[in-house]
Amino acid sequence: MTSVRLSATKEIQLAFQQEMVRILNDAGEGAEPPIPPSEIPTTVTDSVDGVGLRKSIDEMEQKGTLQTLGFKPEHVRVFKSLAFMLGQCSRLGATPQNLALCERLFHPAHPITPTVAVAMEEVIGAFVESIG
Repeated sequence: MTSVRLSATKEIQLAFQQEMVRILNDAGEGAEPPIPPSEIPTTVTDSVDGVGLRKSIDEMEQKGTLQTLGFKPEHVRVFKSLAFMLGQCSRLGATPQNLALCERLFHPAHPITPTVAVAMEEVIGAFVESIG
């Protein structure tokens, strides 16, 4: 088993960071005034801590920060699900099989709707329950 954690791989970090920018761009369109979109990253220079980010998302949600930035409830749900998934990837080794399985989970269907948010929660929840 490899000592490198799946959450630390450039592939998983890039997939996560790309999706975060997509969600922020989508949410920003609904803000008043609208927030200009950011460029989708094509490389990774730093790693995101999924567990820490999930805690921060909860705090921002409680303060209303995300809603101020145009986040709809479904954006928040997917944002939380993906941060949770990234945190759970730290429990897995960076094997080719784990990478192939997990990378796709970081790209939900767009546009993000309440149905997509529920589906992401269910799929990620089932995946996390299967981690031994």
